[in-house]
Amino acid sequence: MRSSKIKSKSKNPIREDRARRKPSPSKEAGEDPFEQVYLQWERFIEGHPPEGPLRKVILESWQRSRADGIDPKPSQLLLHGIPEEDLQARLDLNQEWVDIAALHLDWISSSLAQIPHAVFLVDRDGIVLYATGNDARMRESFHVVPGYDWSERKMGTNAVGTALAGKRAIAVSGPEHFIQLFHSYTCTGVPIHTNGEVVGAIGIGTPVADGNPERMILTSHTAYIIERELMHRQTADQAESIKAEAMALLANSLDYKTTLSSVARLVVPRLADWCIIDMVEADQSIVRFAVAQADPSKNTLARDLQHQPLQPDVPCGAPRVIRTGQSELYPEISESQKEAAASDEAHFNLIRRIKATSGMVVPIPGRGRVLGAITFLSAESGRRYNRVDLALAEDLARRAGLAIENAQLYRAAQEEIAERKRTQEALRRSEERFRQVSESGIVCLAFFDLSGRITDANDAFLKMIDFTREDLLQGKIRWDQLTPPDWIKRTQQAIQELKAWGRCTPYEKEYFRKDGTRFWGLFGGAMLESGAEGVAFVVDITERKQAEASLRNNREQLQTILDNTTAVIYLMSLDNRFMMINQQFERLFNLKRAEVDGKSIDDLFPKEVADAFRANNKIVLEAEHALEFEEEAPLADGVHVYLSIKVPLFDQTGKPYAICGISSDITDRKRMEETLRQKTREAEEASRAKSQFVSIISHELRTPLNAIIGYSDLLKRPYSAEGPGKQTERIDRIYYNAQILLELINNLLNLNRTEAGQMPVEIETVFVAEVAGRILDNLRAMAEEKGLKVELINEHGPLPIRSDLKKIEQIIRNLISNAVKFTERGSVKVRLSDFPAEQHVVVEVTDTGIGIAEETLPRLFEPFYQVDTSNTRSYEGSGLGLSIVKKFTDLLGGTIRVVSRPEVGTTFTLSLPYARKP
Repeated sequence: MRSSKIKSKSKNPIREDRARRKPSPSKEAGEDPFEQVYLQWERFIEGHPPEGPLRKVILESWQRSRADGIDPKPSQLLLHGIPEEDLQARLDLNQEWVDIAALHLDWISSSLAQIPHAVFLVDRDGIVLYATGNDARMRESFHVVPGYDWSERKMGTNAVGTALAGKRAIAVSGPEHFIQLFHSYTCTGVPIHTNGEVVGAIGIGTPVADGNPERMILTSHTAYIIERELMHRQTADQAESIKAEAMALLANSLDYKTTLSSVARLVVPRLADWCIIDMVEADQSIVRFAVAQADPSKNTLARDLQHQPLQPDVPCGAPRVIRTGQSELYPEISESQKEAAASDEAHFNLIRRIKATSGMVVPIPGRGRVLGAITFLSAESGRRYNRVDLALAEDLARRAGLAIENAQLYRAAQEEIAERKRTQEALRRSEERFRQVSESGIVCLAFFDLSGRITDANDAFLKMIDFTREDLLQGKIRWDQLTPPDWIKRTQQAIQELKAWGRCTPYEKEYFRKDGTRFWGLFGGAMLESGAEGVAFVVDITERKQAEASLRNNREQLQTILDNTTAVIYLMSLDNRFMMINQQFERLFNLKRAEVDGKSIDDLFPKEVADAFRANNKIVLEAEHALEFEEEAPLADGVHVYLSIKVPLFDQTGKPYAICGISSDITDRKRMEETLRQKTREAEEASRAKSQFVSIISHELRTPLNAIIGYSDLLKRPYSAEGPGKQTERIDRIYYNAQILLELINNLLNLNRTEAGQMPVEIETVFVAEVAGRILDNLRAMAEEKGLKVELINEHGPLPIRSDLKKIEQIIRNLISNAVKFTERGSVKVRLSDFPAEQHVVVEVTDTGIGIAEETLPRLFEPFYQVDTSNTRSYEGSGLGLSIVKKFTDLLGGTIRVVSRPEVGTTFTLSLPYARKP
């Protein structure tokens, strides 16, 4: 009623703003998206009292954010991170409420999954402690990551910083660089309070400018829930602490008057600013036992209240609760309630001086009656009691009532003979129950003296050992006769315990029956009060022991099978910890079972191996049936590949509890498969090379042969007007092409001889400078026809070495001719160098030609290999030149290296020793 009256008088600025807005010409007012947002926000606000803090901050934030549209002068934030150790310290300090907030922030993130967003949490200093969202670019651009300082208070750019500074909710638009990135951006920030202090803030960032009302509602409501949950947790912790201390006070004292005073002081100020305890006397009068308060300046007022007499018929407060036995909760104490609780005018003045704003009164229950009442009042703290507080107060009162009655019963037990009679009766009933149990045969019982003779036993015990009651009466049954020799030592230990402590710890042992057969029993005993006689129970556990032995035998057999297989077998828990391994596992990984049991895969294997194991285990558990995997495991001789069959194991309820793995080493098989694949690739490569060779040689042979055949055909014709000069030219052409054929054939023969190890080497003195100069002069004309600059650089004289002249000539000729052939413009340089210390000379051929791609360099010296293998390639050649260069260089004990860049040029470096070793 009170809220509805105020609400009807309150003006709604959102409704007024909406009334001023004109509907879009293209849509009806009801279809306007702004209209829908306002309707949702209005319904939220109308669900709260107008004077409530949540509604107030939402309205104020809206007025600030919407007054002139989005912030017209946004500025870029200057954010920075803090050291990781500082972040960890802050997380540890705020762990409780961060855990609570993180759950709700994750929920917000899931509810905003359809739009890009960032949701984050900062502490009181503006440091981001937790962040989530579905747009990594937004979070990176905004620095919405743990450890960044968002404390910069800039209105219009930093919502959480502004919220912390102003201690109120705020909605802002983003700075210009964020708006350009996301078209439009909105961030809402709301502070989180606990115990009247701001402990941090939460923020929601979305690239939706018109989402301010919805985002503000969502952010404010989440902050409110976090505050409530944190308050409830603190309240619960405080309640448990109070109950524990109260229990200790009430349990450790039989003087309940003193104890009640201690309880009153205990709840102040943690639960109340004032605590008053009133008790009912035997004549039904009400006496005030204790008054405790939090403010020392009000001690005089407390003393006055202590001596204030109470009237049992007062219609409010403690007297009424004592009469009805029902608790009373006053969330807000009105003046009329204060007046009703007073016995007279003086009492009313005392109550007003307390200035209580909220209160509760609970009865102290006894057995069928009310022993008194406890009053809790909130004054200067401003605390407002609720049902949770009332439940705690009632619990304290129940404990107090129990303590009071326990104390009263204790005193009565000391004073009244009737209590002793009841105790004796209880003892008689206890003995009767023991006799009934003994005669029922449920437990085998025997009485014995210190000599070991069994003096009495129930029928169940005699039946178990196969003796008669006549044997018992004749004294023929003794513990030592029932005990096998191998159990005498353990039995003596039990006897020593009986003598020393009056009882022995139950233990398992074997016994003899009358016929000499054995059975297993569980023995436990104690001495009676006389100290001369004892009582023992024996439970026949033979069947259980047999079952255990059978199970143990089965396990040993299974373990024998597991340990003698070549497969690796193991059991692993759901959290990827080893529960069992066989000996093959121990042998392969050089680990003992004690070193593996309980260890996780991360403890035993490298991260990449452990991650693969964990992923496969997850797949098996999700599939709920056996699956095969190929897994790698590091062993002493390298990484091995295993074919693993993994099976999920289920308990009786159908829930998985472990994974069984059976792994066989297939490393050799995988290597054979790889070898087979490699051989297949090599065969395919050989076939391709053969096809390429036939194609190249066919082309290289056909070209000069066609020329020879053509010119020979012309020579068969009679002389014509062309004259003998033309015939001579044709003969020269035939000779030239025949030389090409001869060179090709010689190259093939040289390559074949070299590979067969049959190439002869003729050692003589070779002047490298003279050879290089002669070859360069022969090729100079061909180079100059292409406009190339040819240069020989030699600063070391003739450079004589002992080697094979013809082979050196062919090597250098091939290198220089290739340089001229593959260079269209620029130059070809031949540089000669001498290295006496290393005993070799170097011929370096550099061109500015087309160059060679890096990926083709490793195959450059292979026979018949060319970068362009088509029959219409740009540059003629058989692909044998560089292969012969490499073969001859190796044959002469030298080296050949190449460096090249496409469209830049190529350099071949030939190194020849001073003297070839025989």
